[in-house]
Order: sequence, then structure tokens, then C-alpha cells
Amino acid sequence: MNSKIIVLLFVLTTLVTPVRADYYVNIYGANKWARLDSQTIIVYRYSRPICLVKVYGYIYTNSEIRFLDDTISNFDKMIVDREVVEIREVKRL
Repeated sequence: MNSKIIVLLFVLTTLVTPVRADYYVNIYGANKWARLDSQTIIVYRYSRPICLVKVYGYIYTNSEIRFLDDTISNFDKMIVDREVVEIREVKRL
């Protein structure tokens, strides 16, 4: 009986909890980026800006940027100049 109540509460909690779709940003097809400051870039798909990415690390104007997946979110990892850095914040544009 107790386990049924726990399962029912879990199911109800997951159904009621809002899902933030803007937490993840699809960057599939991103082909360029622009540096705003030493820790912030804007990622572009062709000439359209996709998102703003802030990292814990330093980004130079000639840095090599690689993402590990086609979707990114806060606290994911990315590669900057062959070093893994943590993404601090992602904002969809």
C-alpha cells in the first residue's frame, strides 16, 4: 500500500512540475560564432543568431570552439582551444 502511494505521488509530481523548454538550445547547424567579451560568445546558424553562451574560462578572438552535442544547456561542457570548459549560462536569442 505504501509503495503505491509513493508511486502515485511521484507520477503526480512529475505531471504537475513545469518543463522549461528554453533550458535547452538546439545548435544543430551552427557554423560560426562571435566573441562579445572574454567569456561570452554568440552562436550563429548561417547569419541568424541562435544563442548567447557564457563560459567559465577564457575565449580569445582566434579560439577554436567545439560543442560536444547538438543541444546545449547551462552547466554543459564545451571545448575551447582543446580544453574542456563548463558552460555557465545559455540564453536563446
